[in-house]
Amino acid sequence: MNSRIVPLTVACTLEEIGVLLLKDYNVKQVILCELFTREKPRNVSVEEYEAKRRHTNSILKTLLESHPSITFWSHIRIFGAQTRIFAADGVHLTQFGQLRFYRSLRHAVMRAVKNHT
Repeated sequence: MNSRIVPLTVACTLEEIGVLLLKDYNVKQVILCELFTREKPRNVSVEEYEAKRRHTNSILKTLLESHPSITFWSHIRIFGAQTRIFAADGVHLTQFGQLRFYRSLRHAVMRAVKNHT
């Protein structure tokens, strides 16, 4: 994310992708996950990235409230972990982080299936 990227534009674009999947590809349920935090974002400070990430997630969550077939999913358990989730490069996940991410995605899918049936 660079300094010129606007959170509203990112959120609206993600919403459009979700709607496209529903309408044009007959997908029954879409899950859009929150944007990940970054320890070492490119072309922007950590503080600016985090502020824009939070703002984008907030906008996206609000936009998706009007779409019953699109779910916004927060990775609460990943970012709240006491153990380090990012590798030394600050971008990729550690093995522990990957396991947490997988479990979060699995939980999101299971919840969507349960709500859709």
